[in-house]
Amino acid sequence: MTSTCYYGEVRYFGIATCAVVLAVTSRASADPQTDRAAAQQASPTPSDGRDTLLNVSAAVPAAGTLRAIANGGGDRNGPSYGAGMLWSVGAGFAAEAGMSGTLDGAAPAAAIRWQALSQERAGVDALAVIRYGSFSAESPGVSGGSIAGELALARAFGRFRLTLDGMIARGLVDRDDVDARFGASALVAINRRWTTGLEARAQTEVQDDYDTPEDHGRSFDLIAGAIGAVRFGPAYVQLLAGWRSPRGLAAAGPAGLAQLTFDF
Repeated sequence: MTSTCYYGEVRYFGIATCAVVLAVTSRASADPQTDRAAAQQASPTPSDGRDTLLNVSAAVPAAGTLRAIANGGGDRNGPSYGAGMLWSVGAGFAAEAGMSGTLDGAAPAAAIRWQALSQERAGVDALAVIRYGSFSAESPGVSGGSIAGELALARAFGRFRLTLDGMIARGLVDRDDVDARFGASALVAINRRWTTGLEARAQTEVQDDYDTPEDHGRSFDLIAGAIGAVRFGPAYVQLLAGWRSPRGLAAAGPAGLAQLTFDF
């Protein structure tokens, strides 16, 4: 089960119950607005739940935020693209829906995010994601999709922010293969407007029962590069320039990604 794009790759009913308990106890023990003000004083660019180009943020945006997302890029093997919406509904939850793909086709995806911990209260940001996505042109005539569970952890040290992101995805219906992915980013806030840093992401197939050209050759997909980001009011632009070594026999080479988000 190999995903054909960067953002459409697709992430526990008990979580919902835990979320309610956490939301009630956190409201009783701390004022979220006070926490946010303290975070802004501690860092010039506190986390606003914004994903990087390769990895998921370990936080969700402020309650009520509606974020539009558009991204694109490519390497020597062709372009990729995507678009979606993220809505922070409150109590640490956010819902998202979108699509992404390549010239071979696109696939829709949807997810629920839950921020279980915040650095202001627990010393670290922690986010859990459940994601579902359908198959794209890689699997013509194959029904179903994949369900994925993802965990992201992050901590800020003044202007420096480190994020770790891991995911396991399993095929459903006609597919039972398993993907694993791990990524990391290290960002430095130059000021409240500009951010730079490095990030990388690797993906492999733990189990694969559907033969594709990517199953012959390299057993993993790796992309890494340098990031530059700038904020223009409610808009946020990110660029990545780096190197990608795809799964299979496809040629490795330079890669570039770009993303624009806009908050309403």
